[in-house]
Amino acid sequence: STDAKDELDQKQLRKTGDEIISNIEKIYFLGNNNMITLTSKFPEGIENFTIEHKNISDGVSTKEFDYLNISYISGGEVVSNIFGANENYIRFNCSVCYHTTNIDGNYVSYYNSSDFSGGIKKIKIISKNEYVQINFVNE
Repeated sequence: STDAKDELDQKQLRKTGDEIISNIEKIYFLGNNNMITLTSKFPEGIENFTIEHKNISDGVSTKEFDYLNISYISGGEVVSNIFGANENYIRFNCSVCYHTTNIDGNYVSYYNSSDFSGGIKKIKIISKNEYVQINFVNE
């Protein structure tokens, strides 16, 4: 039954991550100040919920892109789920979160663990001209 629960939790996380990314893309293309609030159910055991901002250089040019990293504990190991927009020029971030630089020198935005703990959560996605904001809200 533990394996079945892990599988259901992973499906729920994938569904939530896919839904967030799909709405990031929609809101981005609708333009400035368009928004949506999602209601999602998060399973217990999420270890981390971050937005990673990557810069990759090929020596000639630098590509920048953002992705969601939702990590959880399964079988005693940390498993990461990575979600990115289909178009890497769609940038996203958060305003009700924390920001730091990781060991690779890339910018990381992260949320409080209470934001993504198990249960029903509301996520507001709003277009801000060049990027999209993703924030957990208490409405």
